Amino acid sequence: MAQSRILAACAVALITLFLSSPARVQQAQPAQGDGQKPAVSQSTSDEPRSDPSIQKSAPSSSAGALASVQTTPSDPQKQCVKPGEFAIELRSGRNPVGAPIVLATNFLPTNQRVDVGVRAPFVDGVRYFAGIDYGDETYLFKRQDVLTHRATESDPLVKQHLLEPDQTIVTLNMGDDLAWFWSRVDLYLYTCNSPVGQSPWRVSSISVRLSPYWFSIGAVLVEVLVLYIWIAFALRKKDHTLGSFLRALNPAQVSAGSDGKGSLSTFQTLAFSLAVAALITLLLL
Repeated sequence: MAQSRILAACAVALITLFLSSPARVQQAQPAQGDGQKPAVSQSTSDEPRSDPSIQKSAPSSSAGALASVQTTPSDPQKQCVKPGEFAIELRSGRNPVGAPIVLATNFLPTNQRVDVGVRAPFVDGVRYFAGIDYGDETYLFKRQDVLTHRATESDPLVKQHLLEPDQTIVTLNMGDDLAWFWSRVDLYLYTCNSPVGQSPWRVSSISVRLSPYWFSIGAVLVEVLVLYIWIAFALRKKDHTLGSFLRALNPAQVSAGSDGKGSLSTFQTLAFSLAVAALITLLLL
């Protein structure tokens, strides 16, 4: 009897437990689907999520910006060589070689404007810059001392068949302090419209001699004086003395005729001869 009661109590307890467990499950399920998430999942969901498209576009945008900076052409009107970069940018020859340079003279005169031809088509908006290499030192022309223009039929370089029309002429404003005793230098002409970086795009060079202006003028004056003294000495009298020779340096005595009087026509011929000799020598120097 006791055993039957115990078995009945156990059976009732098992049935009660079985019937109460689905109710707990049903009560627990609405709690999870109530819209409230566990603490762990909530903290995870509250963290900002990175957009994959943004992550992918960030490197590509930075790379594009870098590529745009590298491929952006430099300003062709801006000097692209600094004084300390002459040996690297120009003398080293690492940049592409430009068109040949042509000159109308053997010497490059100073203290004046000189036209230098470049056998390359003239391009609007592109200007040339210039520099001189003395070997032990260098010089970069100022921007306003280098002008670029189109060659025409009336230019001397075109008339001498050294340059074709519509090619490039670079006018250099040469200062007299750039030359001394016809020293040989290397002249560089270059453009700065480089598609990558700030280095010269094309570099042309030629070896020339610079002619000093004032030294040439001084040499011509000395020549005229020596010629005049030589003419006076050639026309001297045989029994002359030093005093008589100094008096013979008078232009009236030098240009005197057979009667011993000064001749205007002879004086004009003498002056014209000296002037022609001086101009020829100055042109050669």
